[in-house]
Amino acid sequence: MSIVYFLLIVGLTFFYASIIPNLQPKEIATNLKKYGSSIPGIKPGKPTAEALDKILSKTTFIGAFGLGIIALIPSVACHITGITTLQGIGATSLIIMVGVALDFINQVRTNLLPKNYESFLKQ
Repeated sequence: MSIVYFLLIVGLTFFYASIIPNLQPKEIATNLKKYGSSIPGIKPGKPTAEALDKILSKTTFIGAFGLGIIALIPSVACHITGITTLQGIGATSLIIMVGVALDFINQVRTNLLPKNYESFLKQ
């Protein structure tokens, strides 16, 4: 059952990444070409889209594998320790907690960044 759960998480992560509009390699390559930008060492147009697709696939696989591992932690911990209280921490809630923690860290960094540059502005 855990294998099916893991495979569903990995598969649905790839599906979700494929439907997000701002992660479409062809559109990104077109926009880069339109604005005169390029990735060093890669020709603009179709080669750029292929390179971005390869990078996106690798990144999505690493992220999907990580989400799958995080989702299995409560059931593996319950199986190893025999403590059934860990079943109350659902895998989905664990993934949500990790996402909220990462978002919180990013917001704190964003709010602290201007404070680092205040000394440059005063001079």
